[in-house]
Amino acid sequence: MAVAFLLVLPVSAQADATAAQSIAGSGGRTVGAAKACGIDPNELETATKHIFAAASQRAVSDFDRGTIHIIFADGYDVGMDDIKTGRSNCDEVRDALTKIENETRGHN
Repeated sequence: MAVAFLLVLPVSAQADATAAQSIAGSGGRTVGAAKACGIDPNELETATKHIFAAASQRAVSDFDRGTIHIIFADGYDVGMDDIKTGRSNCDEVRDALTKIENETRGHN
């Protein structure tokens, strides 16, 4: 995902992350932050489904597919914390959520 401020993996791990893991981590972080911002739960549910579909489609192995939920959940927690601590703001999150929705449209 192109949303750099929401990418959950440290720079050193990014080279080793698969596309599926990157999508799950950044998507989870965005959804967690969006939840903390009070964005409509129905919108978050739809975005989450699209994120998982896109990540699953890009998974290169069963192990990769199996890590998607864990990485998403970790990213979700980080995203919620980003809002609570002021590392991100709700305007940035809204923009990132819109971008993810646009990029994953059609992966449902």
